[in-house]
Amino acid sequence: MNSMPSIVDLYCGCGGFGLGAELAGFRSIAAVDIEPKLQSSYRLNFPNTKVVEGDISQIDKDSWRDIIGTIRPDGVIGGPPCQGFSRMGKRDQSDKRNQLIYEFYRQINILNPKFFVMENVEGILDSYGAEILASALKTLKSPYVILGPFLIDAADFGAATRRRRAIVVGYLPDEIGPISLDALVQPVYSKRTTIWDAISDLPNP
Repeated sequence: MNSMPSIVDLYCGCGGFGLGAELAGFRSIAAVDIEPKLQSSYRLNFPNTKVVEGDISQIDKDSWRDIIGTIRPDGVIGGPPCQGFSRMGKRDQSDKRNQLIYEFYRQINILNPKFFVMENVEGILDSYGAEILASALKTLKSPYVILGPFLIDAADFGAATRRRRAIVVGYLPDEIGPISLDALVQPVYSKRTTIWDAISDLPNP
């Protein structure tokens, strides 16, 4: 039996968040997304993961029993669609995808993981997005300790890009113990990674 802690990857796309989790020592046992082209990439990147192409709003407790059996995942990660919150877009408050944040937390209630991590664009912290996020968090049924939302910049963690993201972490203290927010957001690199650092070892085309 694989001793690595397990995760379920929601709104998984082609697997960027899942790859980060894998590099941190987790294994993705199931991944869900509605976009078939992204799912085909995920299958290539994670051949041992049960990949589900479907509408997350239609997935219920019985669905999960078919997908992962009786396994209770250690964690759930996911980045619900951000188009309605992005400062670069139309910020359409009538965009139905905005409501998918509620679906993320509905799945948390079903799967009852020991922890979860949700990421989204910085704009979700603006008034409209923040209201939806706060409302969605109130739907949680288990006594999760919530850290955030807080902002991190990928450049502080080794990526050769400035990419700020809003993060929400929830965990069950009786099963995991205390988690320090300061430790979570502490940059791990004192020197920023440049584009040259990232690609200089690639072969000449």
